Amino acid sequence: MPQVAEGWKTPEPMRVDRIIDELLRRGAHQIDIADAFQAADPDWMTAFSIGSSAKACVCRQVLERSHSVLLVWRTDGSWHFGCGADHGDESEHVVTVGHVIESDKTLVELHDLPIGWKAERQGAGFSWNRAPLG
Repeated sequence: MPQVAEGWKTPEPMRVDRIIDELLRRGAHQIDIADAFQAADPDWMTAFSIGSSAKACVCRQVLERSHSVLLVWRTDGSWHFGCGADHGDESEHVVTVGHVIESDKTLVELHDLPIGWKAERQGAGFSWNRAPLG
């Protein structure tokens, strides 16, 4: 379970991304947060709206784990995970969503990203900024 210096309560329910941001701000480690989600709900991956065995397109750098996922987008129901650089189509590989999330469990915060939207961040551990594609 995430260990933070103090507990906190909110007067209303919070979205997952806000909970994660607050835990990170309070000093919890990303892996501890993901482990807490797993402990609270062993089927947390299915919250990713398509399940962990669904196909995802990733750039070679994300596949080889040499770069963090900094850009996520959805088109026609497909998930795309990239490092933020424009590599063209030559470096795109098809894997499962579960494979990508195993590398960075904080990606589960994007489970509700709508088709036609993207999410970007400055680096691993930073907050996601969501916007429509285009």
